Amino acid sequence: SFEAGKFLDTVGFASFPKKGTVPAFKHKDDPFVLNRTEVLFPHVYMDTNRRKLADLLHVEALPTPAGMMLSDKIHQTQEMLGLMEKLGCASHTFPLKSGLDEPFSLWGLYLTEVIPAMLTQHDKSTIFVQSTGGLRYSLFEGNVVLDDVVSVTPFNDTVYKIGSDVSGSTLLQMLHVTHINEPQVGQKLPKYGVSCTDFDANNKYDILTAQFDSAYLHNRLQSVTGLPVPPPQPIYSKTSGGGYVKTTKLWVEYIKTYWPCRPFSSLGGHPLEAASPDTIVVQEEKPLATAIFISLVVLGVWMHSRQADRRRGYRQIGEMPSPMKIYGNAKYSQY
Repeated sequence: SFEAGKFLDTVGFASFPKKGTVPAFKHKDDPFVLNRTEVLFPHVYMDTNRRKLADLLHVEALPTPAGMMLSDKIHQTQEMLGLMEKLGCASHTFPLKSGLDEPFSLWGLYLTEVIPAMLTQHDKSTIFVQSTGGLRYSLFEGNVVLDDVVSVTPFNDTVYKIGSDVSGSTLLQMLHVTHINEPQVGQKLPKYGVSCTDFDANNKYDILTAQFDSAYLHNRLQSVTGLPVPPPQPIYSKTSGGGYVKTTKLWVEYIKTYWPCRPFSSLGGHPLEAASPDTIVVQEEKPLATAIFISLVVLGVWMHSRQADRRRGYRQIGEMPSPMKIYGNAKYSQY
């Protein structure tokens, strides 16, 4: 079995007794007492880089033929599940571990852009709180497909409302902090990220959170206030699709809405930076405009050649020149 996670920390599972429950024994060639559990169930933590995996497999290099076949099968499965659906283009890489105030911070993007645009609708009286273990992978520059978003936010938590008219000071006590988004000691990120850029301890807020954090934060709210608090309630989507609001879906809709791709570069075929709406070129129009332009140029050259031949009164006879080849990139994607 294999755990779906970036850490590769579960390759298989076996149940065995705890260390203190199995009698120890002494090997005849070893003066030290050995624990039977440690002998029978050795384990190692693997650093999952290619060199380490090659050493473990006793091969000179990766990929191996079997590995390539597995990769092909994985890609086919991704295609079948729709995970390779292109959502948009990222103009930069957003590292997972960057602090909230650092340029291109993934958590900064989530709390100050994705959540306000797709969940709270920029309502400053509603804030979203989530533990910073909720995002699991960096988001890389270039094409963004559904599989990338699932890697970043794989849990697809339902969003819950856990409190109404909660004072800012109560929220600080709930999170065991003196300042909103205060980094943990020795780390760049806080334990809980809060989608509020102008927090005021005297203001009242409605508090939303992800399902994973809802029970703990609800209990903390009751503990701090000393009052009974209604149980967490799931938030319903106001879009035509209906259903509960999901964290992964928020990312998907944000990228589709705000990260369109510019036309492909003629040099590398790679997407350029994400464009603002007023700089988007409709992909269907680009190949048509290009074809019309090239056709007009070719027609002009041909007519000029014909008129020159008439003025000279004869047509040149000789070896045919090499055929002119006109290349046009008419391949495009719809978003």
